[in-house]
Amino acid sequence: MSYEQKSDTSEWLGKKGIINEVLFCKEFTELHPMKYIDEKFITIDGEISLDKVSAQIGDMLIRTGIPNLMYRPVRSILRLVQRERSVKSET
Repeated sequence: MSYEQKSDTSEWLGKKGIINEVLFCKEFTELHPMKYIDEKFITIDGEISLDKVSAQIGDMLIRTGIPNLMYRPVRSILRLVQRERSVKSET
């Protein structure tokens, strides 16, 4: 089964349907600005649950047209987003 990159899909999706998680994370956090503080995601609108962030990641992956079983688990990308957006608490 081959996957062609859609014209509206960013560079994080390779020609064979392989996801570059670092590039995905960068684009995801540009589209969904947030910080990760004290094990909580915070947006300008307030706290957002891990389930909500996971759903946003899943939705972004599904829009590429890759079947659910062809991409790495959302949990792996969620951990990367947590690391990339982590801010140390000043308490």
